[in-house]
Amino acid sequence: MVELGSARPKIPRLSYEYFAKQVDQKTNEAVGFVPLEDVFASGRVCFSEGDVVHDVGAGPGYSTEYLQSYVPDCKKKSVIWIASEPTSSNCEQIKTRFGEENVCALNLDAIEAVKVVRYSTKIFFLNGIHMLEPAERIEFFRQSFESLGPRGQLVITSAFTSEAVDEQVQRDVLNPWMIAVFREAKSRGVDLGDLKEGLEIVKKQVWSIDRYRQEILDAGFQPDFFETLDMPCNWETYRRISHYEGWNQRTLPDLKDRQAAVINFTALKKTMRRLGKSWNDPAPRNTLVMVARKPKAA
Repeated sequence: MVELGSARPKIPRLSYEYFAKQVDQKTNEAVGFVPLEDVFASGRVCFSEGDVVHDVGAGPGYSTEYLQSYVPDCKKKSVIWIASEPTSSNCEQIKTRFGEENVCALNLDAIEAVKVVRYSTKIFFLNGIHMLEPAERIEFFRQSFESLGPRGQLVITSAFTSEAVDEQVQRDVLNPWMIAVFREAKSRGVDLGDLKEGLEIVKKQVWSIDRYRQEILDAGFQPDFFETLDMPCNWETYRRISHYEGWNQRTLPDLKDRQAAVINFTALKKTMRRLGKSWNDPAPRNTLVMVARKPKAA
């Protein structure tokens, strides 16, 4: 049984769209999904008859569509699908894509969504957990634990951990981009304050893999799978990120989204020009894939 509480609209903060649309040029596979291949292939996650699957931060439904492709034909009619997304326009796309009788679309943010949906067997939150504030991540884990039935699974991916890029990429790519953002803002009459302090703020927002593991354990879960897997991104990834509202709210919170996007994107282009990079040049990221299970006796 699925229990749904009152669903009220939230300010859009999460979206999988910017990542899901980018594809690997060799395989034509959406790179945001590539790290999940090993998880499904190994059998650590598989769909069963009667599953209630909640896709959190589903964007316009790309991730839901991808997940459905792993359900055997003989079980498809028995699986219940819920896709939650805080952006109302994306929710409408979900309804159009699947039909309301096939996927229940909820216009809710991540925490509120797992609060109102109960007795899920699987919760997926793909590449969105890092967009929550640290305290909100802890609350999401806690509420997800309550949302799942016994032995239910929580599956999370994130390309934004302290291990996502090596020290060379941090030094040669990400830090220069941030420096360029500060310079670009200053040239436009926007004072972002102290650069060193700004870099520290961004650093504090990014958790290590060990921190994720500990918070999952503290929420009551048993980790089944915790690994970093390769995601074959290119510089187009960063272009999409520079236009993404959630990223701009996080990195330039005092600016209007349009102004923040212009500064981030212009700074990115200047950084790429200095490094001699094009949009199709590779810029791989490690992606943390977490599969955790609610104990049977919980």
